[in-house]
Amino acid sequence: MKDKISLTGYDYALIDIIRNAKNEILKIANSKKEYKIPFVKIPVDAEDQRNKRLSQSWVKYLAYSLEEYFRKDFNSNNVFAFPANPEITNRPKIKKRNEFLYDISVGEYYSFKSSINKSTIWFQAQPLWQIESEFSNNMREVAIDFSKLLAGNATFQMMVGPAGDTDETPYLTDMAQLANHCNSELYFLFLSHPSKWYGDGRLTIKWKLYKWDWTRWYRIRPTK
Repeated sequence: MKDKISLTGYDYALIDIIRNAKNEILKIANSKKEYKIPFVKIPVDAEDQRNKRLSQSWVKYLAYSLEEYFRKDFNSNNVFAFPANPEITNRPKIKKRNEFLYDISVGEYYSFKSSINKSTIWFQAQPLWQIESEFSNNMREVAIDFSKLLAGNATFQMMVGPAGDTDETPYLTDMAQLANHCNSELYFLFLSHPSKWYGDGRLTIKWKLYKWDWTRWYRIRPTK
């Protein structure tokens, strides 16, 4: 597997977002707008709760960051993400939900007036990002979530899978069978499990990022 691939501006933007995650996840985990109980008040021995909070905060951070980037790139205030960023105050009356079809969904929304009652109805006209994640070391479960990406048509798609002590090669090999059927700009991000992120008040997240070039996976090794 070759290590070099020509990177686009979008590739570098994604890399920067992932790099900055450790600086921002704890802010979200402790935010009063996000949670009633701050992360620092969760007992140390409540491991499942702490891991869940970190995982949720990672998903929110990634969604908010992609939303912010594409709002600027598109020069459009109609780009919205699910999970929804509480800092976006001009969000239209899109039906409240924790997610829109995918773990993370970012798109540009338009609206029309209902011919029945003239109410404003919003819809996602251009899907930009669709992301699924599976932290278990179960190939079947990874394949199920990866299959959801094949049902979508966003410009960019990404699978987030397990890393750390696990060799990612089998996942790259097996998921290549599915990637062959994908028509989007496709990424495979491997993250260490949230249970290994937090220690001594700091976050340490190990990650590796691969991009599909329509025939094989390439490890992205940024030089900037």
